[in-house]
Amino acid sequence: MRRYAFFDVDGTLLAFNSMIHFIEFFYKNYYGKEIGNSKIHDYAWRRKNTYRNFDRDKLNRLYYENYCGIEMSFLRERGKQWFQEIVLQDKNAFNSAAINRLKQHQAEGDQIVLVSGSFFACLEPIAKHLDAQHILCTNVVVEKGCLTGEVKLPQTIGEGKTEAMRSFLGNDAEKVLATSFAYGDHISDLPMLQIVGNPGVIPSDHQLMEYAKKRSWEIIN
Repeated sequence: MRRYAFFDVDGTLLAFNSMIHFIEFFYKNYYGKEIGNSKIHDYAWRRKNTYRNFDRDKLNRLYYENYCGIEMSFLRERGKQWFQEIVLQDKNAFNSAAINRLKQHQAEGDQIVLVSGSFFACLEPIAKHLDAQHILCTNVVVEKGCLTGEVKLPQTIGEGKTEAMRSFLGNDAEKVLATSFAYGDHISDLPMLQIVGNPGVIPSDHQLMEYAKKRSWEIIN
């Protein structure tokens, strides 16, 4: 049976949050430095107010509202530009321990699946660079080639990741998950880690680390 290795992206494969990293680049690139900085400040303020209630679903929706009316093709090109000009120029952009594990899975013939609340503009160039075969991510609503600012369900955060994984694997999901691997760095990755036979944790979040140690999960250093 084909094996799969599911990797969270932000904080696991990447050392930073791709969504925040990209939107700062996008705003300055699209609107210019002055207006772009103003929009970044406005989004940060709205995000901070939403964060007080810590509703990850609302936070994710708030993020994609920023792209309302932007052409999908334009975002795809800006994503490539962001990755080439910013991400690849940062020698600390990727977590080496997670990347080494990903390469090990590839050498063993496993299918690599990126699972993230981020979206195509960020994840497509990352997947291409890492030679990852599949992406499970936030599906944005597109009308007449432009993003509406809305997202489709399930959102690939928390429990939504498990829904996306099971849908991706189809009828044999439970059997395949039992032999699969998953890697995450945050307590929000816990649902994804719990449904596979081989969970691995990037040591970052104290709460997740405590949970992993109690269950003798692998810690990827």
